[in-house]
Amino acid sequence: MQIAWEEVETHPIERGQSVAEYMASLPNVEKSIEPDNGCVGCMDGGLGQGTRQNPKCGIRVGGSGMLLKGEAEDRYIEWLHGQGAHTLTSHPTCGAALRYTVEVLTEQLTKGGDSRQEAERKAIKMAPALAEKWGSQRVEALAQKAGLKYQHITELARPMNFHPEWAIYVVEGTDFYPLNDDRLPFGFVVSDLPNNRQHVSDQILIAAKIAFSEHGWGSRFSAHAPFLVVLMGASVESATQMATEYQSVKEKYRDLVRMDLVDRSQLVDPTRVRT
Repeated sequence: MQIAWEEVETHPIERGQSVAEYMASLPNVEKSIEPDNGCVGCMDGGLGQGTRQNPKCGIRVGGSGMLLKGEAEDRYIEWLHGQGAHTLTSHPTCGAALRYTVEVLTEQLTKGGDSRQEAERKAIKMAPALAEKWGSQRVEALAQKAGLKYQHITELARPMNFHPEWAIYVVEGTDFYPLNDDRLPFGFVVSDLPNNRQHVSDQILIAAKIAFSEHGWGSRFSAHAPFLVVLMGASVESATQMATEYQSVKEKYRDLVRMDLVDRSQLVDPTRVRT
């Protein structure tokens, strides 16, 4: 998928229309909702074309959960079982895999005698060449622990070396597929985890960091064309509660980020939109 910045900054939403109003104006917007298929994917906006090489995944967690450890990992696996998950996936150029690889390398180098600072410096330099392999191995091991299948995705609906996402959808539910409707803002997607909202908050910050970096639109974001955080609750009340939980990204980036609330029931019945 090729996206020009001019398309982003002139989009009705960037011109001031709320995401809820925009979604309600789209004929057949309900096609972005499908029954959850039990596939777990990263929050990367390039996932979900519905092909063999890039399947649709309704459950979206950064790195498919590879960064979770200890009790948080155990709670995540329990949650996956409750959602009926059957497959964990990994993919190329995954930011979570890069972060995971840096963490592992740093620990290894520190144990080998390097100072923490020197270990991190070396790890950051070494990680890009190892991230896809180590990240996929980590997700495969997590799938085995959870008793789930594993698949490595090989294609993305974005350039491999660039993140054109200008939004992140934080979704209560596991059945939202924005790539089903190319009129929707191209964005990261993350499932709301009621039992680990701190992890979700961290993922929102990671998505924003990618978007504001040289790998994303970077300095092109502004108060007039901000990065969107779309909180999609089962109701307006639910989305409002989510907003109280996920203020850290707004606190960090201020007017470079815009937070919009969406009652996701409008995607099934657009006449129910409330603004």
